[in-house]
Amino acid sequence: MTADLRRHLFYWILPTAVSGTLVAFYFSGVWWLQSFVVPKIGREFGAAETVQHLTLVAILVICVEGARHKRSRPERWLFTFLAAATTFMLLEELDYGLHFIGLFTEIKKVPIRNIHNIGETTNIIKVSGNVLHIGLFVILPIAAHFAARLPRRGKGAAARGLRAKIAGFLNDSRVRYFVPSYHGIITIVLMIATVNLALQLQGWDVPNNGRLRGNISEFQEIFVYGLWLAYFMELVHFREPPARWTGSAPETGA
Repeated sequence: MTADLRRHLFYWILPTAVSGTLVAFYFSGVWWLQSFVVPKIGREFGAAETVQHLTLVAILVICVEGARHKRSRPERWLFTFLAAATTFMLLEELDYGLHFIGLFTEIKKVPIRNIHNIGETTNIIKVSGNVLHIGLFVILPIAAHFAARLPRRGKGAAARGLRAKIAGFLNDSRVRYFVPSYHGIITIVLMIATVNLALQLQGWDVPNNGRLRGNISEFQEIFVYGLWLAYFMELVHFREPPARWTGSAPETGA
């Protein structure tokens, strides 16, 4: 499998196939397919959330791999931090195990099960996440694409202009290291389309078990975690560190 085909597969084909299938199951009108997605005992035990948990575990594995095997110290520190952050997110998604314990005890009555559901925290995270994803996976690749066509340095007023400074910044190897593949743009577009389709189906009262009413974003989270998994896989397996991080050679740039 070529590197480009692998990017297509992990960036958008798998997330779209999984999320799209679960949307179809949830609005199928078939009770056992709906229960497969979100069972009566709690959505934490259904396929929609289980896929998210497994994806977070895969992200954690990739980050640990990066922390152990990447060549440069900045990369190892970066992936150590990302591994810790992913562990925190996984624990949050699992309610720190409380929903598993709640199957057998009265702990299910605990009012606060995680941090991200306190007050307006969820809404703040959703808005911040949307801004981050559009900025990182859509705007940055497009800007870097056009910046690569501009000269880093030049003479005269044009070279001292804002456009030249932005191009110089985006052409810096330390910045380009983090620029995602254009495949992420496809993921964002398909994520928006899939979630809006699910919202429309819900609005049209297409048969479902109602257990995701107000939580249709569960289908979006499958895309989000899949997107980060593909991105981190690219950083770990396909990106070489800037020479400044390895101390192997001086670099020119902004």
